[in-house]
Amino acid sequence: MIGGRRTLASAAEPRGRASARGSSAPNPPAPRILKFGGEALAFPEAAVHYLLGRLHDGIPSVVVVSARPGVTDRLVAARNSGEAGEDLRRFLRLSYPELPESDFDRLAAPVLRGGFRRAEDPPKCLEHEYDNFVAVGERLSARWFASRLAASGTAARTLEADLIGLRTDGVSHHGTIDLEASRGEVSTAISRALADGVVPVVTGYFGRAPDGCANELGRGGSDYSAAALAAILRARSVDLVKGSTALCSADPDLIPTARPIPRCSYEDAERLAVSGARILHPRTVVPLRSAGIPLRLISLQDPQLVTRIDPICRRTSRILTLTFPPGEGTQARPLARISIVGRGVLDEIDQLPPPVLHRAVAVWGDANEISVLVPQADGERSLAELHRRFVESRDPLGVRAKSPRIKRHDDSPSRAAPRGSRRRGARSPTA
Repeated sequence: MIGGRRTLASAAEPRGRASARGSSAPNPPAPRILKFGGEALAFPEAAVHYLLGRLHDGIPSVVVVSARPGVTDRLVAARNSGEAGEDLRRFLRLSYPELPESDFDRLAAPVLRGGFRRAEDPPKCLEHEYDNFVAVGERLSARWFASRLAASGTAARTLEADLIGLRTDGVSHHGTIDLEASRGEVSTAISRALADGVVPVVTGYFGRAPDGCANELGRGGSDYSAAALAAILRARSVDLVKGSTALCSADPDLIPTARPIPRCSYEDAERLAVSGARILHPRTVVPLRSAGIPLRLISLQDPQLVTRIDPICRRTSRILTLTFPPGEGTQARPLARISIVGRGVLDEIDQLPPPVLHRAVAVWGDANEISVLVPQADGERSLAELHRRFVESRDPLGVRAKSPRIKRHDDSPSRAAPRGSRRRGARSPTA
């Protein structure tokens, strides 16, 4: 069987003949990685249907899953407040309704018993008790999704990232994956599952710290998990399956005239993530770029809505993000940051609309990005004006991102851009 689908040979041939022939068979094809985010998992029937459709081509598939919508936020709040007990148990049970009771109680033990460690975790895990507590969402999600696949007739195996050896540097809440240290154990566990003819369903979001405990990769870290697994397995591609949209020229919830972006370079995708675009974890691109592995963002609602991110694309249409970085401005006057990303965009800095310049507290940039700080109350209005200038005026008849929208279930708050960005050409509000 390949990727959970039984081949003609494995269905019809005796086990001995299949094994004998397998000894001289060529190496299996490189797998692809399919990551399902929380928004996509809000619609499990659609997610399973999409995956089953991809398994028909015989390419081995490795699945990575996030927690379901709202689960991470609830676990973070529970961990910070010390909440445990029936209310939290009921919430988690409703989030994973088809999961067998025994599996649920075992995987949710760090939450349900009011402690923050599993019985098998060593005492030195106290430093990472927060990470292990929040990781319960992905552990439940992987087992739940594997059971949904099994119910559809597709064999699947749950693999918890820390237990299969996805090693990190141990920085609490923001671990970095060590690809070389992880390669042997992770490759063995996943290759064994594929050889057994089952679909591996791997937990995203966390890995294994040097002390053996779970280590969170940061909010949205399942994207990063999928990219790291792709680099370790030398995968042919990574697909990040989103709920309702791929990459657009701006957030369609804020800008109804936003255009879909069919292709994007590694560099621009990385800039977008760092500048605060919620659609991608900031470190997702790094392992893929090093290995030359293409990345696709796919809409579950409309699978034809795809953004391909790869080294071949040398120029990306202008893409705008709006974020609210903590520490910018004052409590009385909070600020919003608008980033305009695209190759050579700094050459157009003198084309910023006068109303935006009048509101701007600061403007800076480098060759491929312009950033504008404006009062938070003016953020959405300024974003719309900049989008008209840099996107709509260039392509007035362009296709809008108007596919039917699935209600957003985003449990990842906007990520603030680093404050150490190099500033150039700062202008006063009256410039």
